[in-house]
Amino acid sequence: MVKKNVVEAKINKGSFESKEQLRTKIKAKAYEFWEKQGRKNGNDRTHWLEAEKIISRVKI
Repeated sequence: MVKKNVVEAKINKGSFESKEQLRTKIKAKAYEFWEKQGRKNGNDRTHWLEAEKIISRVKI
């Protein structure tokens, strides 16, 4: 059995209004990381996962 990640668990508990809203917040944070690191390609997955961690800690 695969464990749900923290973000999915928060969605299911209703901590976020919608999956689309959550995805938008993660995308914006990942983009912010990309810009801060000089817009270098190749770290998109790392940026996304780090953004997930941060957004999952934020209470809406």
